[in-house]
Amino acid sequence: MRKMKLLVLPLLLALIAGCGRGGGGSSQPQHAPTISNLQYTPQSATLNQDGGLINVTGTLDFNDIDGNLSTLTINIYDSNGTPLAPPTTSQIQGASGVTSGTIGIVVAVNTTVAGSYSFGIHVTDSIGLQSNVIMRTFIVS
Repeated sequence: MRKMKLLVLPLLLALIAGCGRGGGGSSQPQHAPTISNLQYTPQSATLNQDGGLINVTGTLDFNDIDGNLSTLTINIYDSNGTPLAPPTTSQIQGASGVTSGTIGIVVAVNTTVAGSYSFGIHVTDSIGLQSNVIMRTFIVS
């Protein structure tokens, strides 16, 4: 009888250890999205152009194996790398179940102060996994 208990315990431990590793049960997607090919215009402006605020528009491509893309986040920094405002976050419409495509973006840039500004863009999926960040520069002269 003692031998049987020793065999059952390791078998039971092996079964418990195997739980939660994609063994047929439902599991959350675990792949972070990626972004690439950011195109935008204009890339520069003159001081006080468009009344002091110009909209920079563009597109970027995304890949999301899990098809659960959720939000787009844009950060704007001054030439020293200091954030100029809290990040702008918006919901991505129509991306549920879509694994690749193009996203339109709009970044409002203050043209009342001359300088070099950077903006960083990333996307996040519905379980909080964040993509790579793409950084670009905008010049106000």
